Amino acid sequence: MAISTDVDIKELFDWAQMEPANHKKYLKILHNVYQSQEFHAFCAAFNKYLVHAFVQPPLNPFSKAIITFASAFCLEIVTDYEKQMQKHDENSEREGHPFFLHLMSLILTYVPLNEFNVRYHACLLLAMLFTNFDADISISDEICDKIQTAMLKRAAEIVYVMVTAFL
Repeated sequence: MAISTDVDIKELFDWAQMEPANHKKYLKILHNVYQSQEFHAFCAAFNKYLVHAFVQPPLNPFSKAIITFASAFCLEIVTDYEKQMQKHDENSEREGHPFFLHLMSLILTYVPLNEFNVRYHACLLLAMLFTNFDADISISDEICDKIQTAMLKRAAEIVYVMVTAFL
C-alpha cells in the first residue's frame, strides 16, 4: 500500500485496525499529522475516531487494535516530552504533555457512563497507558486524584445499584 504524505486520522485509524503489525509505521505518520495540524483540530478528529472504537463490543479485535494504537501514540509523545523536560529542568513539577492531559480528560468523561462498551474501552485505554509508562514518566498528583475520584465514584455507584437490587 502506498502511503501518501497527506493522510488524515481516519485513514490512519482504518489502517491501524486492519494491520496492527504496521503500527510503528502508522505511528510515525500520525506523529507527522499531529505536528502539522492545529492542536484542537487534531484532538477533535482523534476523539471522533477513537470514540468509534469505544462503542464496539469489548472483544472486537478492531476496536482493541485502535485503542492499542491510540495508547502507543500517547506513550510515544509523552515519553519524548518527558525526556526533553528532564534535560531542561529536572526538579520542576509539570502538569504533563497537552495531548496526555486531553486524553485523560476524554477518558475520565467516559469512565462514569452507563454504556458498558464505552466505559470498558475507556478503562482499557487507561490501563494500557499506565501499564506501559516508563518509570521515568511523572504524572501530576492532580491527574492521579481525578482518576482515583472517577474510579471510586463509579465503584460506589455500582455498590449502590447492587445493594438496592437486593432490597
